[in-house]
Amino acid sequence: MGNIQSLNNKMDELCSNIKYFSEFRNVSLLSFTETWLTDCHGDAHARVDGFHLLRGDRLIDSGKGKGGGVCAYVNERWCHPKNAVIKSHKCSTNIEILTVRPYYLPREFSHVIVCAVYVPNRSLAKAAALELADVIHDLESKSPDSFVIINGDFNHCNLKRPVPTIISM
Repeated sequence: MGNIQSLNNKMDELCSNIKYFSEFRNVSLLSFTETWLTDCHGDAHARVDGFHLLRGDRLIDSGKGKGGGVCAYVNERWCHPKNAVIKSHKCSTNIEILTVRPYYLPREFSHVIVCAVYVPNRSLAKAAALELADVIHDLESKSPDSFVIINGDFNHCNLKRPVPTIISM
């Protein structure tokens, strides 16, 4: 997970790290916030060999201008590209969330759901916490036995009160 502040100018470094470092190459999933990708940028522009890209670009109607966006790269050796899907994408003035579900996983897990979260501003943290809590409760009610990973740039967004069962690491 990383807040990269523009994926465009980090693609060479990301591709090199994946090619030459096993720590990057062997990871199951990479997630990034502040990708700054828009519909003007095709998937080919952000392609990484061996990984399937799932994007959640900032939407025009979010009320925000430049910046934002979240994405996840799923390792094709871990999960076939056709079996990793976007479950939901939420983009508002308070928060950006991309929820990804890889299917056909190893036997240890029946469901894995990964949420890449970006809270753009510290002043929006309380409202963002409530929106994220709604998403978490919705995920837990639809898939109660799933392993849920929530990562991202929270900008001091505290989930202890709205979601007391969450474990922060």
